[in-house]
Amino acid sequence: MKFNIFFKLFLAMLLSMVIVVGAMMAFTYWSFRIGLSEYIQKVELERVERLLPVLVQAFQENGSWDSLRGNRRAWIDLLDKGLGKLGDKNMGGSEDMPEPPLPPPPYHEGFSFSPFGPPDFGPPFGEPPPFTGNPESNRPRRGGPLPHDPMFLGRRLRLLDENRLHVIGPHYGGNDEVFRPIVLDNVIVGWLAVRPVTAFTDRLVLSFLEQQKRANTLIFALALGLSMLVSLILARVFLAPIRRLANGVQALAEGRYDTQITPSSRDELGQLARHFNLLAQTLQSNEKARRQWIADIAHELRTPLAILKGEIEAMQDGIRQPTPDSLRSLHGEVSALTKLVGDLHELSVSDMGAMNYRRVQTDLAEVLREVCEQFAQRFANGGLELVNRIAADAIYPVFADPSRLSQLFSNLLENSCRYTDSPGLCEITVDNADQTVAVNFRDTGPGVADEDLPKLFDRLYRVDKSRSRDLGGSGLGLSIAKNIVEAHGGTITAQQCEYGGLWIRVSLPSI
Repeated sequence: MKFNIFFKLFLAMLLSMVIVVGAMMAFTYWSFRIGLSEYIQKVELERVERLLPVLVQAFQENGSWDSLRGNRRAWIDLLDKGLGKLGDKNMGGSEDMPEPPLPPPPYHEGFSFSPFGPPDFGPPFGEPPPFTGNPESNRPRRGGPLPHDPMFLGRRLRLLDENRLHVIGPHYGGNDEVFRPIVLDNVIVGWLAVRPVTAFTDRLVLSFLEQQKRANTLIFALALGLSMLVSLILARVFLAPIRRLANGVQALAEGRYDTQITPSSRDELGQLARHFNLLAQTLQSNEKARRQWIADIAHELRTPLAILKGEIEAMQDGIRQPTPDSLRSLHGEVSALTKLVGDLHELSVSDMGAMNYRRVQTDLAEVLREVCEQFAQRFANGGLELVNRIAADAIYPVFADPSRLSQLFSNLLENSCRYTDSPGLCEITVDNADQTVAVNFRDTGPGVADEDLPKLFDRLYRVDKSRSRDLGGSGLGLSIAKNIVEAHGGTITAQQCEYGGLWIRVSLPSI
């Protein structure tokens, strides 16, 4: 069975809240029991302090503890005198306040005492005296056994001598016992050992604990319901931006690249929504560029093909004769088509990263000198001057492919030679700083408008008039140059030149 993300998120938050609330309630209940036990022990210890003067007086009167050894009656009388009536519980009454009636204690005639264990109650079927409603008449008789309730303080007290040898009281020991010294004239004459409560058996304490347990259960149930409500709300809130993103992705898959998502927060989901909007804008821009690219290619191919078709049809109809001039015209159009297809292929190869680059340590100045020598005559024939201001002994080492650098500089010089008006010039300079070699190509007019400068490296882009198709360019030279520069880890930019033309700056990392 598959669960959607809403159910998983809801269940995860609900379980987290339930675990936290359950652990908190369990810890609270445990802490409450520990606190209650400590409170009862502190109250008992305070009551034990009332018994110490009575024991000191008994020792002073007898001079020793011998009168108490095995004498359960005397021991109970001392407890009765120091702690109150035998029916007095930890949190109950005292000699000064009335006490509630107690159920009849296990008692009958013929019981006997044993100083080393619980009292012997004789035959097991002895009948207790009838309850008369008078609390005093239903208390244990003087010298009778102590109540069996483990919370009764008298059953958890024992008297030790100064050497901590047992005198009277229950025979048990352990690390949990608390000892109180019995001091007479600054001399310890005995010890009173108190065994803490290990289990709650008092009816009022158990009733209070049960009430707390029911309250905790009710609180846990309310917390569980509130957790479910909060988890449901939070799951819907968290999933709302995710659903918007899912709908946006589906819209992009359907080709609706104008889809935008309004970020609802500044967290990771809001940042993801902003990234989605950027992706949608990029896809829309790429789609627009793709369509423009296809339209431009179709337009570039349509013009020479139309000319070829017209020339051939004119020859077929006998309007024009296949003279050398007409054939030369046809050959020129075919050459233009061949160059356009070659440039398109080279650009597509460089876009895919399939262009071969054999990088070696290369002197950039030497490559520039060779390219300038190749273009010197062409510039002169066009009435232009090619000025290379690189020193004859200058060396600019770079890690690059020399053939691709030659292609890069040839494209830039070809562009300058083709689109610079005569008379004019093209100046080449080199800057070397910050581990970068920058080659500058500056030419004279005509210039390029500021709004057209960022588009010069776009494919098939031409500036009207000064970048006319009649001059023979395909509009791909600068795009290919940009790919070559970026493949070498450099940058290429275009800006206005102080000579009135264009300033192309190529920056490459040096070694």
